[in-house]
Parts: sequence; C-alpha cells; structure tokens
Amino acid sequence: MSVATQAKRIRRAPSDAQREILDAAQALLRERPFREMGVDDIMARTGMTRSTFYHYFRNVDDVAIALMRRVQGEMMEAAAPWLDTGADHDPVVAAQHAIRSSAEIFARNAAVLTAIHEASFQSDAVQDVWRHGVLEDWIRAIAAQLHVQRDRGLTRVEDPEEIARALLLMNTTVFVERLGHQPADTPEAVAETLAHIWVGALYR
Repeated sequence: MSVATQAKRIRRAPSDAQREILDAAQALLRERPFREMGVDDIMARTGMTRSTFYHYFRNVDDVAIALMRRVQGEMMEAAAPWLDTGADHDPVVAAQHAIRSSAEIFARNAAVLTAIHEASFQSDAVQDVWRHGVLEDWIRAIAAQLHVQRDRGLTRVEDPEEIARALLLMNTTVFVERLGHQPADTPEAVAETLAHIWVGALYR
C-alpha cells in the first residue's frame, strides 16, 4: 500500500477534517482568486476524498462563508473589551485597542479576506452572509455598546445603528485597499488612521 493511499485512509475527527479542509482552502486563496478555486484543488491538499468535502460543505461558497465566520470570531474576540456593555473601561483606549487588533488580524489573513470580499460580488450566497450575517452581527454588537455609552454620557451619537454601519463599511474598505493589496501598509498605520476617525466620530 502506498503512502498516499495510507494518508487517504487516515481517520480524522469531524472537527479535524473540517478544519483541515478550511486550512487547505485558506492556503489556496493566498495563491489564486476565489473564482479559480475548485473542490478538487482543495481536497488535493488534504489527502481526503472529494466525497468527504461534500460531507461538510455544499460547495466552495460554503467554504468561503466558513472562513469568513472563522476570522469574524477571531476579530470579535479581539474587540471584546470594547464590545462588552458591562465593562467599565476608557472607551477611547478600548476602541483604539480593538481597531489595532482587528487590523493585525486582517493583515494576517489579508489574502483570504480580500479574496472573500471579491467573492461577495460574484456569489449571492457569500454576499448574503456578509451583508445579513457578519455585518449585521457587528452592527448589533457595536450599536449595543454605543447605546450604553450614550446612556452613560460617554458619546452623543444619535443613531448608533447607522453610525455603526458607516464605520464598519469604512473599516472594510480601508482594510481591503490598504492591507489586501501590494504593496500593503502596516496594520499599525492603518489602525492609527481608523482609530482617529472612530474616536473623532464617537467621542469628540
């Protein structure tokens, strides 16, 4: 029995198999556009069968969505100190830290997130999850914090939901343009610009 055949027969826990498929797709998106990524390309890097792919995902759109959700979770965790409505902190310092951490996470995943951003214009499914899932999750979390801060007299924003939406769309555009294309800026420089705008809009 060949080594390749043995590799294909290695049994993996479901969570390990799914993570391996996502890791393989993430590596591919560093090399090629989303529209050029196929199921066979992904699975060739895992040693698993094509049928295994369809056990976890319906198509490559589902993979893009899962990768988007994975990075979203990492960013949400990084922004948690500012998003925590029960926390007693300096909102300016917490916002600056959240933006800097998010920029660093985007920079580490720039190729993948830029590819997924472009995929959102090619795939209705990816765009729907981005607009009505990821973006709305962030808007709710940020707006909830702004409502609390307004009640505490820390900000005077009149429409937290719309302010949150505008700031998030700005972040996405700036991240893609300045971190997702070469030559890329440093995440520190990008974060400094964005933090200046956020602090000015929320805490002037």
